Amino acid sequence: MAARLALRRLAPLLLLLWQRTPSAAAWQPPWAVPEMDFTQCATDVHWVGQNYMNMKGLVMDDVTFRYCPSRLPEIWPNLNNSKVTSLRLFRSWNEAWPEERQDTVWDSLVSYVKNNGVKVLMGTPVTCDAQADDRDWKWTKALMQRLGPTHVMGFAVGNELELLWGQKGIAKDCILELWDKGGLWKTFQQRVAEVDEIGFGSLAITSVFTSGIIYSG
Repeated sequence: MAARLALRRLAPLLLLLWQRTPSAAAWQPPWAVPEMDFTQCATDVHWVGQNYMNMKGLVMDDVTFRYCPSRLPEIWPNLNNSKVTSLRLFRSWNEAWPEERQDTVWDSLVSYVKNNGVKVLMGTPVTCDAQADDRDWKWTKALMQRLGPTHVMGFAVGNELELLWGQKGIAKDCILELWDKGGLWKTFQQRVAEVDEIGFGSLAITSVFTSGIIYSG
């Protein structure tokens, strides 16, 4: 009896949800949705005590990168028009993304960066898949050249390197090659040399680690 009563109460809600669910034919990918005008958006809520915002930046997730980099915020919300001045990219493209959209997405990102005076921290992976690393590096160099030295603050060779050994399917020989036999250092030197060749000779270079390196070494 209680179950029937509960179902009776839920039925109108389920019907409403069904009626409001868009059909597959009506769905549009994010890049096909018209840009919205936020120039009239206003608020009377302003945070105080947020210091050095010009030294802070955004990290762009894969969904935003793939579909709508032009919609990255230009100012920090509720901070009296403090501009976003820096951006970090984990990658320059992904093999799973449609190749035919690469130029469009990159043009959108470059336009956002240059129109807002943003500087980008670029990066390229170092993993146990040398072929994939070389492909990603090729994309990274191409995007860096589109951005130009003025809009690239630095370049990271490898991301969360100390976590690689714990990833599923990673062979011990690969880890030994990277760390004990100088594979990482060799790749690092190669990437830096190629960065110099494409006009980024004064660029700051780094590698990215998590805080875990402090605890686990």
